[in-house]
Amino acid sequence: DRLRHAVLRGELPVNQFLSQRMLAERIGAAVVTLRAAMRSLEKEGLLENVPRWGVRIPLETEESLTDRYYMREMLEVAALRRGLEYGDSALVEVLRGKAEKCDRMAFEDPNNIELFADMHFDFHHVLAEASKSALLLEALDRINLKTLMLHNASRGWGRGFARSTHVQLV
Repeated sequence: DRLRHAVLRGELPVNQFLSQRMLAERIGAAVVTLRAAMRSLEKEGLLENVPRWGVRIPLETEESLTDRYYMREMLEVAALRRGLEYGDSALVEVLRGKAEKCDRMAFEDPNNIELFADMHFDFHHVLAEASKSALLLEALDRINLKTLMLHNASRGWGRGFARSTHVQLV
């Protein structure tokens, strides 16, 4: 959690190989413990292991961010369509309310990324639950969706990505 926090807060350099000893000292853990944490964060997409070189925080490009948002939108539209096929007529209104809260939060308090990420996670998780797909929910849990929501919000907003797209998605 301490290492995740340091990565998400931008306290570590991006695209530079990180010293395991320095990181272990910084978070107050043994190198063996740090390595386990690094493997976990690598699975979440927060770190990248480059064989024979080491571990670094990956450099995001406009293209990679745009592609990530595109893929998520495609999956979510399919999830929503499937949810509506199950006849959940109240789903759209529930999602619209959550979407409005997300979009309003993005404009009213743009510096409170952690609160936004919680609301954002809630919106996207309900959308995924609507699909009634155990496989989709399992995949979201495996990639730690909540951490990615925080990570993407901080990186996406910093690059000027639109903050008011949730209502449009619904």
